[in-house]
Amino acid sequence: MEARVDFDINEAIKLFDSDPSTIPTPEAPQALQECEEDPEALSSLSLINSELNPVVDAVAENPDAITRSSVFDTLQFLLKYVPPRHIFIHKVSRANN
Repeated sequence: MEARVDFDINEAIKLFDSDPSTIPTPEAPQALQECEEDPEALSSLSLINSELNPVVDAVAENPDAITRSSVFDTLQFLLKYVPPRHIFIHKVSRANN
């Protein structure tokens, strides 16, 4: 059985506010970790989809899968490299709908 995530929301918020790239994601897929030095490589939708689709499938099959370290780290890895501007635009567009 895969390890479960040990998550402290207060620590995560502190890291995200100060420097999201410092959020540890050791269980993220190797293909994503290889982009750590070059976040621009994450602009490839095929790479993101290839790593995100198994996460979606796992959580759709069993919502508790979100607590698996590999699933959680994949999501955190992708979130820590989303430019803050995109998050803001998404929030504004949802508020206007």
